[in-house]
Amino acid sequence: GVTSSNRAATPNAKVKRPASSSSASTTPITPTTLPKVQKRSDKPLAGCCVAICGLENPRRAQVRDQVCGLGASYYPDWDATRCTHLICAAAGAPKHRKAHQNGGVVVSVKWLDACEAAAAKVPVKSFLVLLPPRK
Repeated sequence: GVTSSNRAATPNAKVKRPASSSSASTTPITPTTLPKVQKRSDKPLAGCCVAICGLENPRRAQVRDQVCGLGASYYPDWDATRCTHLICAAAGAPKHRKAHQNGGVVVSVKWLDACEAAAAKVPVKSFLVLLPPRK
């Protein structure tokens, strides 16, 4: 009666089950299941605005097409009020320094490839392009 319903409402009444008994443990762990990603989508980068630096055509055009194919918008130059990510092939390039100074997220092309493979926006942590130390 009343005692059992009160016991169920208390935080201490929750029972933690070992991970081995959950159905999630039957899912194989692969590189694409490790990072926490948003749900799979054909436009995983919708809402992102991306600029590119350090790439020459035809590779630049291929990356721009990939950006747009993933649902992001493309902007030809870094604009801190507009851009969310800078795809950077040359660490320390002027656009890279500008984006870094403005708090921008600077990632390698491999981030786009990972987003495409996962059909989701993957975390940028493993793909950050850091500024080289100043001499």
